[in-house]
Amino acid sequence: MRPYVEICQKQARGADRFLVPAKRTHIWMRNQVFRLVPPRLLKTSKAAEAISL
Repeated sequence: MRPYVEICQKQARGADRFLVPAKRTHIWMRNQVFRLVPPRLLKTSKAAEAISL
C-alpha cells in the first residue's frame, strides 16, 4: 500500500486551501472553477490507477 499512499499524499499537498476555503469569496471562486471545468477533464487520478486490488 505504501506506493499508493505516497502518490495520494503527494497529490493532496496544497489542495486543502482550494477544496476547503476559509472565506465566502474563495468558496464562490472555487465553485465557479468547478462549473467551468468540463467533466471530461475531471478524470481519475493517477493514485487511483496505482493500486491493484
